[in-house]
Amino acid sequence: ILYFLLMILFFVFCLLLESLKKLKVFVYDLPQKYNTDWLSNERCSKHLFASEVAIHRALLTSEVRTFDPYDADFFFVPVYVSCNFSTVNGFPAIGHARSLIASAVNLISSEYPFWNRSRGSDHVFVASHDFGSCFHTLVRALNAFCRSLFS
Repeated sequence: ILYFLLMILFFVFCLLLESLKKLKVFVYDLPQKYNTDWLSNERCSKHLFASEVAIHRALLTSEVRTFDPYDADFFFVPVYVSCNFSTVNGFPAIGHARSLIASAVNLISSEYPFWNRSRGSDHVFVASHDFGSCFHTLVRALNAFCRSLFS
């Protein structure tokens, strides 16, 4: 029975790997003010909260990256909200996040059809700080933007 269960597990794992090979992610080429301008602080690429930078860099050279947005399953929006460090305590200061994310959403929704096609449901942002899933800044910014579209 154990052998049978291991074979099923191996089969499921192989299917998962095969599915990941087919995954395609389009990486938006946003103006530097949304991402690389923040790298002037070297901590941004080395800090505990720098996963947004690492994920962006990894996707730029990944096999899952597509340069054709019409082939994409997901769209990565490289906005570095955790790279603004407080001079008081050294932790990310995210007071700018709401306006930065809202500006990025406004940009991609006005210059590309993909956000509007899915209302952003296939777009990926990285929130690499303690707020995690409780990060309401994005939700508020997107709600405000969507209200402005349908008003």
